[in-house]
Amino acid sequence: MQILLAIVLVVAAASVDAACPRDWTELEGSCWFVSHEKAKWTDASSSCQSFHGELAVIPDRQILTSLQSGLLSHTHGDKIWIDGSDIIREGDWLWNSNSQAIDLHMLGLSISDNDKDKNCLYIDRDNHYNWKAESCDSDAYYICQHRPTGSSILG
Repeated sequence: MQILLAIVLVVAAASVDAACPRDWTELEGSCWFVSHEKAKWTDASSSCQSFHGELAVIPDRQILTSLQSGLLSHTHGDKIWIDGSDIIREGDWLWNSNSQAIDLHMLGLSISDNDKDKNCLYIDRDNHYNWKAESCDSDAYYICQHRPTGSSILG
């Protein structure tokens, strides 16, 4: 009986740790939220931070594919901000939240519409999920992510 109780507590703790906030979706070990309102890129980033998250960082094709076939295929809006920018140096695309270079080759992507005044990245849902550069002052929907922290009931 003690073993069964221990197993139930471990399973319960694991499910609490994996829980995402209400209205967020779990995919690939992170929680994701697509906004219902448009915002400028910096405002979108601040909004995600207010939820203890960040604009979406998409480090590999598996996450990209999961987002495209899952969460983004059921959302509204054509432009969806993500965390990438080349604000620091034109043409050097970085994830804003961690300053890591975006590996476009590994993702199988290129960035179109990369004029000097277009420094923030969005996913163009209406154009086969291509990534495009846009003025950070433009309004778009946005996708936030955060890793679930949960709380352990085992103390």
